[in-house]
Amino acid sequence: MNPIDNKYSKWYKELIISRLGRTINGYAESHHIIPKCLGGDDTVSNLILLYPREHFIAHLLLTKMYTGQEKHKMNFAFGMMLAENTQRNKRYKPTARFYEIARKLVGLAVSSSNKGKIPWNKGIPRDNKVKEAVSKANKGRTAWNKNIQRTDEDRLKMKTGWLKKKADGFIAHNKGKKETLVICEHCNKHIGGKANYTRWHGNNCKMKEYNAN
Repeated sequence: MNPIDNKYSKWYKELIISRLGRTINGYAESHHIIPKCLGGDDTVSNLILLYPREHFIAHLLLTKMYTGQEKHKMNFAFGMMLAENTQRNKRYKPTARFYEIARKLVGLAVSSSNKGKIPWNKGIPRDNKVKEAVSKANKGRTAWNKNIQRTDEDRLKMKTGWLKKKADGFIAHNKGKKETLVICEHCNKHIGGKANYTRWHGNNCKMKEYNAN
């Protein structure tokens, strides 16, 4: 889908054009001019180096340029600008207002993506070691949906949806199934099942890079 012809699209185009071919001094981040999730590729013509603040603004503009599922994808991508990585201390640190906006956009994107889906881990019993590992990993973090205000209409919709599933005899496809714990080859921690290891841990383990050095 092509972007909407609005002021944000114009500003985005001007931002990209004005930064082409310049000399970069210091830390910069690679940006896909046409987002990969919307069909962009990794060719040189679709990549540009932006300073952290410019990169943040570019993704903010992209959230205003699309509708439907494309907009949800851009919302999620914008929220990922807050994600931790090896260069987190160099990345742009937004104001509290924009931090809140990004978090809310991620919430909306995740909600849209998961609508009608059955959680992959629904009904899987968790070993105490797994619970302790999850608790330790999340200690000190702020939940993505913290302080998001729910209207009475939202609460009623959530409650009605669950009651309908219950009345229809809904049972998760993996209800009661047990998974064999996987031990991470990088940090030796017990991870909750092969699917959990592959999707969330695995090559993302912080000890992988440390051990490589």
